Amino acid sequence: MRIESRKVRDLKYYPSNPRIMTSEVLEKLKKSVTEFGCVEPLVINENNEVIGGNQRLKAMWELGIDEVPVVVVNLPKSKEKALNLALNKIVGEWDYRLLADFVVDLPEEDIELTGFDDVELKKIQFDVVGGDATGNLSKKFIIPPFSVLDTRKAVWKERKQLWKNKYGDGLCKTKENLISSCKDFYSLINDGTSQFDPVLAEIVYRWFIPKAGGKILNPTCGEPCTGIIAGDLGLEYLGVDVRQEQIDINTNLIKEYGMQDKVKYVCHDSTNLNDLGLARDFDLVFYSPPYYNLEVYSQVDKDISRKTNYDEFMKGYYKVMKNACDLLKDNRFFVMKLGDVRETQGQNKGALCNFIGDTISYGQSLGMRFYNDMILVTMVGTAYIRASQYFKLRKLVRTHQRVIVFYKGNDFSNIKEDFGEVYIDKELEEVIGSEIESDGDTES
Repeated sequence: MRIESRKVRDLKYYPSNPRIMTSEVLEKLKKSVTEFGCVEPLVINENNEVIGGNQRLKAMWELGIDEVPVVVVNLPKSKEKALNLALNKIVGEWDYRLLADFVVDLPEEDIELTGFDDVELKKIQFDVVGGDATGNLSKKFIIPPFSVLDTRKAVWKERKQLWKNKYGDGLCKTKENLISSCKDFYSLINDGTSQFDPVLAEIVYRWFIPKAGGKILNPTCGEPCTGIIAGDLGLEYLGVDVRQEQIDINTNLIKEYGMQDKVKYVCHDSTNLNDLGLARDFDLVFYSPPYYNLEVYSQVDKDISRKTNYDEFMKGYYKVMKNACDLLKDNRFFVMKLGDVRETQGQNKGALCNFIGDTISYGQSLGMRFYNDMILVTMVGTAYIRASQYFKLRKLVRTHQRVIVFYKGNDFSNIKEDFGEVYIDKELEEVIGSEIESDGDTES
């Protein structure tokens, strides 16, 4: 056996080679050869017949490659044929968990070079995740960390029910129904209030809080949900709201749950958050701001949801963002839950405001990096009822919101070390008992 170089034009396909390749696989092989070259020599006999590597030879012919490394063997014909079969047949099996870890960091274009097709990639996913939505990804991250968060999935609904079983109505307890600018039959169905999802709060905390723990700022906290989840996870939390009645409810609930040492609420106007004299020591900013005048939360003069002019609303909105950003440590995340809103007056009445676009621009103007954009698929609820009426003006009923993630810092390389693996304990399940039996991915 010896290693040499040969002209591609001098090499011959092995007679009656039983190995075949489809045109699709050949194209993948050509991409691989183009990217990496011929890193594995062909195996040939003294007659320049290719014993191992016939498909690569075909790819190189079509690519116009001139010369290739070869291993020349001198074997009896029967041994030659046995070697031909062995080179094509004797291969190991995949450990799909290790394989998934191996390819997880590969860019899409590099995955294509590996030769795996969609069917094979789905098999990797099936084996690793376990074939259902409550597999290992959910065990590792609570909810699979994809850019679409679907609250209609069984895994999300099960997790939400766990939190509801533990804290009941305390998660969304408010002093009074919000004073909605669109107060009608549809808003009354849910008592006129929009309730914060505890699962969203949990995954934001677990995904975007440093591994050493940290302190959360919510400058427009409203109901106590985000504070209760923070307290349950042993995190420090400060919630700010302009409504004293709501702050009193939140504070009393936190005392009832024994979380008062870590979870605090303050009645204040977050457009003047600097008046509180807070230190720049927060590890996460997370909040759901008012969506312009879609929901008016109070009659308090300083409540920016009472602004009826979009430009005036956005002035206060920007101040809240800036003040919160100023209190956030460097190399930390700033997360917001948002929804689209329409203008209610003037020549643009009925048109969508550039609410999310303006938010992203504001965050970038404050020196933060636009880092993640997630679609939060919400329950359909009354959408079926509203759809016919809305569509008369060709308006679509929104059944999703957005979760925007900024990063305050210039060096993303710190993230892996500072935030580490997502820590998931079983305390919640142990307190409540066994998880609810899955009934599939349904709406309710």
